Amino acid sequence: MDRMFAKPFIGSIECGDGVYGMARDSSRLGVVATSGALGEVAVHDIPTRQPLLNIPNAHHGIVSSLTFSHTAKSNRGDSRLLSAGVDKSIKMWDANYSTDAGDNAGFIDEDVAEKHSQKPLRVWSANAGINSITHNRLHPTFATASNAIQLWEEARTEPIETYKWGHDNISALKFSPTEHSIMAAAGSDRSVSLWDTRVNGGSIGRIMTPFKMNDLSFNPILPTLLLTAGEDHNLYTWDIRNLGNGALQIYKDHVAAVTTCDWSPTGQQITSGGWDRTVRVFDKNHGRSSDCYHTKRMQRLMNVQFSLDSKYILTGSDDGNLRMWKSRASDKIGQIDGRERDKMNYRDSLRQRWGGVGEVRKVERRRNTPKAIRNASSAKKTMVDAQRAKEENIRTHTKAGQAKPKSEKKRAVNIIQYAFEYLNCACYRRTTMAASSQLPSLNELINKNLKRGRELFYADLDLDLSAETGVNEAGNKAKLASKIADEYTAAQNLPPSLAAQAGPRGKKTRKADGAEAGEVSQPTQRAIEGSTQQDAHDSLILHKSFPKGASGVRSGSESASMSAPSTSASTTRLSQQLINLKTQTQAKPDYHPQWKLMRVISGHLGWVRCAAVEPDNNWFATGAGDRVIKIWDMASGELKLSLTGHISTVRGLAISNRHPYLFSCGEDKLVKCWDLEANKVIRHYHGHLSGVYSMAVHPTLDLLVTSGRDSVARVWDMRTKAPVHVLAGHKGTVGCVATQDSDPQIITGSMDSTVKLWDLAAGKAMTTLTHHKKSVRSLAVHPTEYSFASGSAGGNNIKKWKCPEGQFVHNFSGHDSIINSLAVNPDGVLFSGADNGSMTFWDYKTGLPFQSMSDIPQPGSLDAEAGIFCSTFDQTGSRLITGCADKTIKMYKEV
Repeated sequence: MDRMFAKPFIGSIECGDGVYGMARDSSRLGVVATSGALGEVAVHDIPTRQPLLNIPNAHHGIVSSLTFSHTAKSNRGDSRLLSAGVDKSIKMWDANYSTDAGDNAGFIDEDVAEKHSQKPLRVWSANAGINSITHNRLHPTFATASNAIQLWEEARTEPIETYKWGHDNISALKFSPTEHSIMAAAGSDRSVSLWDTRVNGGSIGRIMTPFKMNDLSFNPILPTLLLTAGEDHNLYTWDIRNLGNGALQIYKDHVAAVTTCDWSPTGQQITSGGWDRTVRVFDKNHGRSSDCYHTKRMQRLMNVQFSLDSKYILTGSDDGNLRMWKSRASDKIGQIDGRERDKMNYRDSLRQRWGGVGEVRKVERRRNTPKAIRNASSAKKTMVDAQRAKEENIRTHTKAGQAKPKSEKKRAVNIIQYAFEYLNCACYRRTTMAASSQLPSLNELINKNLKRGRELFYADLDLDLSAETGVNEAGNKAKLASKIADEYTAAQNLPPSLAAQAGPRGKKTRKADGAEAGEVSQPTQRAIEGSTQQDAHDSLILHKSFPKGASGVRSGSESASMSAPSTSASTTRLSQQLINLKTQTQAKPDYHPQWKLMRVISGHLGWVRCAAVEPDNNWFATGAGDRVIKIWDMASGELKLSLTGHISTVRGLAISNRHPYLFSCGEDKLVKCWDLEANKVIRHYHGHLSGVYSMAVHPTLDLLVTSGRDSVARVWDMRTKAPVHVLAGHKGTVGCVATQDSDPQIITGSMDSTVKLWDLAAGKAMTTLTHHKKSVRSLAVHPTEYSFASGSAGGNNIKKWKCPEGQFVHNFSGHDSIINSLAVNPDGVLFSGADNGSMTFWDYKTGLPFQSMSDIPQPGSLDAEAGIFCSTFDQTGSRLITGCADKTIKMYKEV
């Protein structure tokens, strides 16, 4: 009963426009600092809920991170507060208050707070906006994270070290509380990396996770335990000595991205918060939450922290409130009299007696959650069950030994990239040297690879290596040249199955010190030359699997017989072996289930030109030529709301995953921001000179990107309506735009047949891709891979590119129509919809189609209206939504 009717919420403090940064003072029990979106920094007294320090304009823009510095300057010690923001500045503030002005805890009166100086003690300038700041607990140094990690000393104005790995931003950075030279960082490229300030280069280890990690925290008792909060709704603990072995524990129950996490000072509890607007409390050894805290007015959580005594939890959300909670919901606050003590003892005895009953055990494990969270948890369970069924299908349709199922903890690491360096600290030296000793040398790897390729080649040609002898190198080359001149003479012409695929033959290659037998040419050449024995010494173009300098050594009688012409049977055998080698190099596509029409939704009076799915996957929105935006229920397909306000066709929709905002644009040159709580327009973005055709919301920043017929893309601050950049450079209508949280953060496609990758910080084009022959009409960014696809009209009209340089990967060949829409889901399924109503499903990895179908116009529509204008997958990737020319919305699902 105590647990069922517990009231964990204690109170709240108003902090302005969002709590984006939070730091607790380790020298004062009840002091915590917060920062907001408008540049304010404040220090609060939690017991009295009074401000100790309030700086309204500490920075220009969002103050993203705070940390306390406790560098001993005197007997009582000095306390300094460091703040960092998107304005590229770091500022130090005096946060030391005399105990004479307050009580023994160091709390001061309001009069003292008003007289306190609001000028920074020191100011540092960085090269980019700062996402995170952390201070060393032993030395007067601190580190900042932006597009690089910079190490600073308090007495210097310039960074003493700069560490950079890759092209992406670092979203979270923390110093280890005990190993003071060790740092952990989480990047927007889904990496979790370890750094040592004593090592040249800094980096000592790195892993790539399937999803981006938003925050991390070291265990204060066991410093080798690292906690991370991920976009996949889960938390993970890692052993930093063996990151590549996978996660030690996975903590579930969140139903949206987890943005913040923290360990309790005892190291036995974990608290976390996320975009599902709940605070979760976990025990270290249990993967399910023991408590779930929520209020009706609390919005998405940006920061959570334990108090120094582990009794309370402090949370900051973007609704502008700092809230206090009990770390254990049923704990009593204040003094307990004898009657209450007897009552608690009696309930403890009842719990021990009836603890084995299922319902009692369920209440003991976790408290009740709100209805919205329960519904989201049920939907998530359905997604997980569908994923497990899909994996079972893959195992069923895959040959034994090719796809070994991995545990979820092992799947938490996609790619491991270690760069070990020798560490001076004793606790890490043994682990690092042991790991380094297991890594083979480069020469050993090269020799092993050459040996394996040589064995594979001879096995395919049925050559006998059992009689191989140790003849000198000159004899080996002579025998090999004799065999090639004999056996390969008849293979001048490729078999018909390979001749159709063979490219143009390149020039013969020659070594600088003279031609030798066994040279290998460019890998695109497939034919084999060498009509005579002398020609074999001059130039040979072998099959790509033939190892350079390999020799087939046999006995003398066998080598003498090599000069005889080979029969037609040997030619046929060699041709067949070449065909087999060709087929072995072809990539095998993943198994994907078929798709079928699930539902047809009618309601629009014009062509459906755009669609967008809500982040929580409860509803989706569509815009059409009837100038109306309609919101539909995802599960039932019923109309929930209609929004009117545009005076021309609605061409683009985007839903913010950070705020309850819906953005729309149209041919009327209008860009609108709709408040989904009030169902009305709250902002207009003015600047486009013609129709606006596409828009996208940045996944991690409060930025909106729009593009249209005026040949430019515009970047807006979605809150202030201020224009940030005008991305000019295209020579035609910019018909599609996409954003991602890693560079390039903006991608545009234009009617001038080009795709441009943009540097968001500089507002300039990084790369221009000119591979398309006709107008680029659609873009699709893969949700987990570092790549994207673009679609246009004509042959080879769908292309895959690799970020960040825009490297071409391959074509999706076969859909020879005007591609109006592309969509890709996390399972590696790419959908393409064309202007003539044709649809194709592709394997994203290999570029091979596995299903094609055509859109069927509904009764009453003309045959000419069978076209696809827009498409999008839902958040699970198991349902596809298309907007069609017959004024309907069609939903497809996996069979």
